[in-house]
Amino acid sequence: MKRLYVLFAILITLALAACGGDTPPDYDGDVPVITPMPTPPIDDPPHRIISDLTIASLDPVITEVLITLGLAQNLVAVDDASGFIGGMPIGIPHFDISDPNIAFLVHIAPDIVLLSDAVPNHEGIMDALGADDIWSGFLEIPTTIFGIAEFIRMIGFYAEMDNAAQQLIDEMMAEITEIELALMGVSEARTVFFEIAGPDGPNSFGNGTFMNYLLDTVRAVNVFDERQGRLVVNPDEVVAANPNVILSAVPGFTPVTIVDEISTREGWGSINAVQNGRIHIIITDFRANHNIVHTLRQIAMAIYPENFE
Repeated sequence: MKRLYVLFAILITLALAACGGDTPPDYDGDVPVITPMPTPPIDDPPHRIISDLTIASLDPVITEVLITLGLAQNLVAVDDASGFIGGMPIGIPHFDISDPNIAFLVHIAPDIVLLSDAVPNHEGIMDALGADDIWSGFLEIPTTIFGIAEFIRMIGFYAEMDNAAQQLIDEMMAEITEIELALMGVSEARTVFFEIAGPDGPNSFGNGTFMNYLLDTVRAVNVFDERQGRLVVNPDEVVAANPNVILSAVPGFTPVTIVDEISTREGWGSINAVQNGRIHIIITDFRANHNIVHTLRQIAMAIYPENFE
């Protein structure tokens, strides 16, 4: 699969346009519309009957599922981050996830507003929508594969697409089973240092995180597994841990640049992963939905490439 040499999709400036039509007195201004990223739309899978519900989605994790279910044309409003998802129709109003414009949401009157616990003040938003007879559906962002399956199932329930949601779950689980079967021959788990971006430079993570769960799923061992949560890591700690593999999901570098940068860090030349050329780039957004299979496959193939030959 061809990809640009970037680690994450680089943010582009959103085109702003006023939304026409009458607006309620308490609506406080124009609503920008989305100019989608130049990514190919997701093919509508066969056998899926399209619902006629109008939907507002305030979380990109939810929006990706809706689009994959074939519901892109049912979307009447989304959050800012959803504007960069392939297959998003042009011209849909979008909202700041931290402070959505409730007055405008009420004005466009979707049949349902879907949101998650990642949305600040989600309870207050749901109460405000309910006061104007707008139905809302709440979902918790999942932290396991089985949690993702239930997450998709609930979206299917809210969107009146139960059968399509189950088909998507079945497809996801089949791909995960394929990955697990490829890893059956792993006799000794490899140790991994996984570098992610942080506000103060490269970070990592320990136990109790979704990303650590993904490493466990592909039979790898996080070198910081005994620590908890998101971590600010001292470079000397990585040298002392001496991982077999280094993975990086730090934006802003080309793959060649970041491999060179990691390889030439002071003192890191003694690390097994550096000596053996086992530094790999993971290109993903780690959204906890059906697309996690692509992340799992990337991680598994980077750590155990011989199992996928």
